[in-house]
Amino acid sequence: MKVVLAGIPPEAVGRGVYTEEAMRERFLKVERIARRLALIPEEGGSLPLYFLSFLQSFFLIKAVNPIPAVELADEPFDVAQLDTYDILQRAR
Repeated sequence: MKVVLAGIPPEAVGRGVYTEEAMRERFLKVERIARRLALIPEEGGSLPLYFLSFLQSFFLIKAVNPIPAVELADEPFDVAQLDTYDILQRAR
């Protein structure tokens, strides 16, 4: 029992844990920012690329495509083929 309690981060002990509603709000905020920056590579990009990515986020419609049956059946697939929008859809 002491081992389990020692494994809890001090921050969580002092502050408590976030509510489900707070986590949902945080996810929606992170999702919105991720959509705006979807075109930016991990290494960063130029200012025009940031602007283009931001502009593109206004014209894209959230996909309503269902997750493929292969993934739902828990069969192996190439995760490298997923783009930012696919990852956000699966996280949602």
